[in-house]
Amino acid sequence: MPTWVRPLRPRRGWGERNGFRQHFGPTNVAAWRVSIGIELGEGVRAYEDATRAPIDVTALGSAERSSSLHLDLARVLVQDGGTRDGEAIRHLDTADHIAPQRVRPDPIARDLALTLDRRTHRRVWSGSWTACATGSASAGVDDR
Repeated sequence: MPTWVRPLRPRRGWGERNGFRQHFGPTNVAAWRVSIGIELGEGVRAYEDATRAPIDVTALGSAERSSSLHLDLARVLVQDGGTRDGEAIRHLDTADHIAPQRVRPDPIARDLALTLDRRTHRRVWSGSWTACATGSASAGVDDR
């Protein structure tokens, strides 16, 4: 197992600090573990390792960082081939709820919404992502 994937087992809240607005600690390590895993094509494995213990997104101290973590979790679940799309939708909605200014203009988030919309047999979510996934001009997504 690669060194960056090894799960940490610290006590909850142990080591969390926000030095120079960098949000150091186990939660940030878990967030980076997921982000790097996605880029290396090992996102599902990184997701499983990072979420063995609950991730306290409030420890990140930043709405944009928390939203980015949820967006990355959605990306991982979409990479899983459609078996966990419900969870991906929940993470995408959570990311949008936390920091819509971070998520709505993001081309990766729009691509995720389109992918999830194409996979579904019936509409399973509503709200801003419905407009995004169906190609609303206001969301900046071309129609299928």
